[in-house]
Amino acid sequence: MNLKLLKQKDFFLLIFGKLISLLGTGIQEFALSMYVLKITGSGAKFSTVLAVSMIAPILLGPIAGVFVDWLDKKKIIVYCDILSGIIVGIYALFFKTNHGLSLLSIYVLAILLSLISTIFQPAISTVIPSIVKKEELVEANSFNSIVMNFGTILGPILGGMLLGLLGIFPVLIVNSISFILSGISEAFINIPRSNKQNKDISFQLFKRDFKEGVVFIKNKRFIFITISIAIIINFVFTPVFNVAYPYIAKEILGVTDVKVGLLQSIATGAMIVGAMMCGAITKNVRANKCMFISMIVISMLMAILALSQSSMYLNLFKTNMVAYIHLAILGFLIIFVVTINNIVLMTTIQKEVPLDMLGRVNTVMSSFAMAAMPLGCIIFGFSIDKVKPCICILVASAIAFCTIIYFKKDLLKLEMKENDAEINADM
Repeated sequence: MNLKLLKQKDFFLLIFGKLISLLGTGIQEFALSMYVLKITGSGAKFSTVLAVSMIAPILLGPIAGVFVDWLDKKKIIVYCDILSGIIVGIYALFFKTNHGLSLLSIYVLAILLSLISTIFQPAISTVIPSIVKKEELVEANSFNSIVMNFGTILGPILGGMLLGLLGIFPVLIVNSISFILSGISEAFINIPRSNKQNKDISFQLFKRDFKEGVVFIKNKRFIFITISIAIIINFVFTPVFNVAYPYIAKEILGVTDVKVGLLQSIATGAMIVGAMMCGAITKNVRANKCMFISMIVISMLMAILALSQSSMYLNLFKTNMVAYIHLAILGFLIIFVVTINNIVLMTTIQKEVPLDMLGRVNTVMSSFAMAAMPLGCIIFGFSIDKVKPCICILVASAIAFCTIIYFKKDLLKLEMKENDAEINADM
């Protein structure tokens, strides 16, 4: 990886602020989940908290993208982090004075933070292509992916330690401080201003810009295909690893909770390794070919995963340990490739979409991709009760394979045309 990127002040401050914020959020999310389970004893009620927090990004994401493209990105990310810190701080004081939080108040907190995040995420997603060179985007997105994964790993660990030693109040204080520190860090980033800022906001202007974003995605075939790939990955990949993976480990292989946890750790490790190696692997490969090859590899590995967990294959061995090892290895390889594909996909969007439209395009992609995740999990969850998990995974593999084959001609042809156009323009 190109460590010289971290010597660039703006990029370092962005990554540093994001790491602090993600750690604080990870600590709070884990601690609150344990707190909800403690006061209600219901896993269903906690899942409702998660569901509530997903409503705003799905419904309001595309709308928020228009406003993000209008306004000063720096002010958005700084104010959003500071506001989040203030809200969590108020909740900490509320907890202290009332000796606890009601389930309703936790719902409200989840909704408020998700509303802020709906505005914050499209703004922060446009910052990286604004402060680094195009040729550095893959490495920059790799660093971003590593930071997000470290936050995912360390957040729950630190959250469990803080909750066990000190309780929920210090957890809320830590997250409040992390948001504010992140906002302060981001205040020193130099972000170029967009030409679309300082407009008189009106419904007609909003309607026009929203339609402009939709038309851009529709007419820019390569962007449409890229977003479609992101949606399909979330639809078929998320349920395989969120539903089938733990189900196979516990219900079919009958492994201990420790070994299930080890599988999750291996998966997270694959994300970090994939992000670290992405730049070197994709250096001399065009984005279109990289996405095509990675989708083919993902679908094939998922098919092998399905076959390795079939009754016919499992009966070949006296112990389930062989199948468990195969589950771990194939899981690592699939997530490794998915991580590389995601980084290339995001980099492609950043390169192909003008900065003054990037907020709208990113929110449309994230909204549809986010909606595809629970939909895929629900369908997969019902299916896994009716048929064997290996069949469900095989179907998911087939969907991924058929999707990329369907888009193959346009994906490869359009990218080559764009590259040829760039070459001709340079001449």
